[in-house]
Amino acid sequence: MKAKNNKKDNDWSWLWFIGVSIGALIIWSRTIQIGTYISKNCLPEGHGLSLGEIGDMYGSVNAIFSGLAFAGIIITILLQRKELKSQREELEDTRKEFEITRITNLIFKQLDRIDSTVSKLSFSHKGGHAITGIFSLQDINQEIKNSFPVDTKTFQLKDNEPPFIPINNHRLKIIELLKTVVISKQIIDNLISTTEIGEVEEGKLNSIFIQNLENEIIDLARYCDFIYGIYIEADFMGNPNVRIQAEVRQLKDYSSAIINFIK
Repeated sequence: MKAKNNKKDNDWSWLWFIGVSIGALIIWSRTIQIGTYISKNCLPEGHGLSLGEIGDMYGSVNAIFSGLAFAGIIITILLQRKELKSQREELEDTRKEFEITRITNLIFKQLDRIDSTVSKLSFSHKGGHAITGIFSLQDINQEIKNSFPVDTKTFQLKDNEPPFIPINNHRLKIIELLKTVVISKQIIDNLISTTEIGEVEEGKLNSIFIQNLENEIIDLARYCDFIYGIYIEADFMGNPNVRIQAEVRQLKDYSSAIINFIK
């Protein structure tokens, strides 16, 4: 669009210049006739112009042509400057589009990485058989809803009952999943920070990542953030095991990070 507008402006500039030049050329070609007409019809009798004086009028016309030549140079410089500016803007737009495409490709690459992690998940069901992939997350989220004394819509404890954490047996697998999500988001943010695509485009790219995250991952992050927050506030329910405490803190930190960037 910018290129079309600039071309239109350039065309009008040159048309104006060509029109003036043609007018000057007509005047130059008719100098003798104009001088003769003025001498015979516009001056008092006996004060007419000699042929030499009429010839001198060419000098004035030549001055006009010199001015037009200089004006042509100025117009050419201005048009070249405008064209260079237009080219810089087009290059900037092209660079921006390239950066957006590069980041978008990275986003889907990181989403594939997360999906790969999800596909490798395998949780043992109460009935003895293992559930894998996205179904394992659906199962663990349902187990939380059924077992944990929290209203999963308002995230408020029911009747102040002590929290039961049904995902304790799967802590390491869930830590690995949540960690993968957080690291993927950090990789994307680091790449975005090196570009100058603008806040609007940054928001759109972040939305692409968040909207393509599995809802089961987001739900699990919400549960872990709330559940393990209570667990930590309750001083780990008196559990003195340092390793378990460290794993619980990891779950809380990773889940909190996910909650923060999906808000």
